[in-house]
Amino acid sequence: MPKIDNDGQYDHYKKYINTNVYDNTYFYKYEGKRVVYLGFCDYDSTTNTVYWKYGISRRVGQRDIDELSKEIKKFRLVYVRESTDNDIIEVQIKKELKYRSLLVTKKFGRKSFTEIFTTTSTFTIDNVKEMIDHMIDDNDKCKKSNELLLAEEITKQKQLELHNNETILKYEQERTRQLELQIKLNEMNKSI
Repeated sequence: MPKIDNDGQYDHYKKYINTNVYDNTYFYKYEGKRVVYLGFCDYDSTTNTVYWKYGISRRVGQRDIDELSKEIKKFRLVYVRESTDNDIIEVQIKKELKYRSLLVTKKFGRKSFTEIFTTTSTFTIDNVKEMIDHMIDDNDKCKKSNELLLAEEITKQKQLELHNNETILKYEQERTRQLELQIKLNEMNKSI
């Protein structure tokens, strides 16, 4: 089980135990939006371990107040960030924490939670926040790049369609001109 160093590292986590993300931002800012969140869950002094929870939600405020705080009595939301692709980010977080052997299942109240992780003196909650920020930023860049490629492809298709329409119009104009000439030629032959 990862432990916090006895060199005052626990002090780094104390600031999260008694604070809430809503102390520094507005509750309504995230309501109904797709977000990734982190929350402080518990500190076990016997093992010197801090437990955190990650998750995704469209109703983070309601989830925090109405649900998580009832099951996880010490739960404090410490990080919230909007994300356009929550499911992708959630999988990436889980893989990264699992790879680092930080992911744990822990029971709070009557419920077991699988999105619980611990931190170490070398991979702190601030490192986790930074990691998630990078994941979201990288994912947004890829999405914007894909959207740009799609927009370029749509533009090319519209240009091709326009070119085809111009070609059809020229063909029809030429055909009309030839028919008019044929009519004039027929009229001239009739008058002779």
